[in-house]
Amino acid sequence: MRPGLWLSQDNGATWQAFEELPFKNIMRVEFVPGEEGIIYLATFGGSVWKGREEPGAGR
Repeated sequence: MRPGLWLSQDNGATWQAFEELPFKNIMRVEFVPGEEGIIYLATFGGSVWKGREEPGAGR
């Protein structure tokens, strides 16, 4: 199965996959002010994941 989220830090020249996410059907990505380096991901079904905004960094 293909990753559900990819990150580019060079305006799209290269991309890194978030391979270790618990789900692939991501519907929303949130960056919360005051929580630098953390992202929240949510699915349409209500699952939420919080983790580092770096592929492979874990929770």
